[in-house]
Amino acid sequence: MHFRTGLRGKLKNFIESRGNSNRITFDGAGISKEMFDWILEQVPEKETVIEFGAGYSSTKALSAVYKLYSVEHNPMFIDLYDSNYILAPIDHQYGWYELSQLQMLRELKPKLVLVDGPPGTGNRFGILKKFGLDRESRLYSH
Repeated sequence: MHFRTGLRGKLKNFIESRGNSNRITFDGAGISKEMFDWILEQVPEKETVIEFGAGYSSTKALSAVYKLYSVEHNPMFIDLYDSNYILAPIDHQYGWYELSQLQMLRELKPKLVLVDGPPGTGNRFGILKKFGLDRESRLYSH
């Protein structure tokens, strides 16, 4: 099935029909405009950024500025924007992405890691369980 006529193409067309396709909107569940502006101030252009949870605002905005790697469990959100996508199912024991799918990330030296997935209340803390940490660890969760 062709990208533009398939389900992913329809999803991308729907998302972009909400406004000018070149303009990025920061509404809904994605990162805020303030967060994006903060990232722009902290991370130089063309640096490597990893995001867990590919989304409309984060993936579209960050991929326009950075060398972006987007980890996503849902195939519908793969290859929508100019990112290096990694499809990784959720390991339900930990509530986090399956680490066997993330091996290539070990070679990267990102300037930023954005944890905005997997979706659902409390699921972002799965990364802490994977590394033997708890919620009281000094990590920021948005």
